[in-house]
Amino acid sequence: MKYTCHFFYTSILIATVLLCLNLFSFEKYDLKIIGINKPAFVVQDSDNKIKKLPFSIYLNKPIYERYSSGKEKHLSAYVSIKYKDNVEKISISVNQPYFYHQYGLYLFDIGKTTNNEDYVILRITISRYRNAVFLGLLFVILTSLFLMLSSSLSLLKTEKKWVFLGLLSVVTISVVMIIYKMNPMLQNSEIPPILRSVWFLPHVLLFVISYAILICAWISSGIKLFNKKQNISTDKIFTIGLTFYTTGLIFGIIWAHFAWGTFWGWDIKETLSLITFGYGISVLPLLKNEKVKNNVLFTFFLITVFMVLLLTCWVGPTLFKLGGMHSY
Repeated sequence: MKYTCHFFYTSILIATVLLCLNLFSFEKYDLKIIGINKPAFVVQDSDNKIKKLPFSIYLNKPIYERYSSGKEKHLSAYVSIKYKDNVEKISISVNQPYFYHQYGLYLFDIGKTTNNEDYVILRITISRYRNAVFLGLLFVILTSLFLMLSSSLSLLKTEKKWVFLGLLSVVTISVVMIIYKMNPMLQNSEIPPILRSVWFLPHVLLFVISYAILICAWISSGIKLFNKKQNISTDKIFTIGLTFYTTGLIFGIIWAHFAWGTFWGWDIKETLSLITFGYGISVLPLLKNEKVKNNVLFTFFLITVFMVLLLTCWVGPTLFKLGGMHSY
């Protein structure tokens, strides 16, 4: 398990470097196309700087899907990209962008002007390290999986009752989430288009599973605090929970890329989750240290701080109405 931990941290370092490279070279612009079959090629960024695209984009047909109340259900559009004499007709919708060479085209809004003309708002991004970032994130997922499996097998040999408790928690939560996702009432509920994504269920499910396992780690550290004779591998339980948390975070990063055009947006919940994750991977080597293992009070303190951060990230933005991209 020692080497899987090293691979895990190496993959995180590689992915972090690639994300930073992408962040510093990343460009994003907004493009508003007004009218059917009218060319648009001038974009502007958040500082109102103007940039001319090497190609033109035409709106062919906007597609509106709304609930009976009038709220947006699904937004998509057919557009054409013209570069010199080549014309490419494509379909673009929320959560389903189109990549044209190094450019990403993301649909943000559809509507009508005061003159009753159709319009679409696209986000145009230039992401030179996009494919490299995806490979880095895949590497993190794979190393997380190997670390989770090795920790689980090691735990199975010593504490079968904790494995059973963890599996029971995971299965229960998974069944509840799947039923919730497949519930016709949910499918007919007025959820915004941004949540209608294939990345939604794994992102949320992995996070919730990690919460259940990490709570088990916290409980086990509390048990050892009051009964030092209990031989519970708290560090292994914490490791498994952290790998689920890491994978859930990666799925969220991928979802953000397909939804908003950027891997990271510094939303309040994203920032809190990054702080929680950073603390988690920082204390993991300490929890595996033999001296720390023998100091049950310090172990309990370390995991309690993590749980406070986790709880703050989970309910803090909603409870204190901090807003952000995760407010629906």
